[in-house]
Amino acid sequence: MSQANRGAQLAYGVTKSQGDILWFLHGDSQLNGQQAIFADIMAVLSQPRVSAGCLTLRFTEKGFFYRYLAITSNWRAKYLGLIFGDQGLFTTRQNYQRAGGFLAEPLMEDWLLSRQLHRLGKFKLISAPIYTSNRRFAAHPWRTHLAMHRLQLLFILGTSPKDLAKRYNRRHN
Repeated sequence: MSQANRGAQLAYGVTKSQGDILWFLHGDSQLNGQQAIFADIMAVLSQPRVSAGCLTLRFTEKGFFYRYLAITSNWRAKYLGLIFGDQGLFTTRQNYQRAGGFLAEPLMEDWLLSRQLHRLGKFKLISAPIYTSNRRFAAHPWRTHLAMHRLQLLFILGTSPKDLAKRYNRRHN
């Protein structure tokens, strides 16, 4: 895998997988001993007209900002049909393929896929939590949060994922 962008890497991972259920997790996300999670995922994906789902986002750090961020992220997934990678997006291989899979984009690849999956059916947010690291926000929580929203707004307004990735990488490197 020589293409250095998340969308291409995720798509490559799918080509190497063999199962009928695809579950995408960020490296800094973790589960805390939920044994029934696989049964929950299977139950959600077996429902009619459901194309994908995710877990309930929580952060490893406590505090108002992280609770706010988790609540709004879960609301966005449930009501707007936008699941980002740190929420543990899951779907069937068939729905993934029908949605066109991950595009070889360096940023917003999860946004693009979740929009396509949402066109195919409903999303379900399951109550099992997924804990994500606060490392991106630790130094300047609100400023980082607003910068991410700025990138999303620029994307909505037509800025390419490649141009957004340049902005993102300047900020995070």
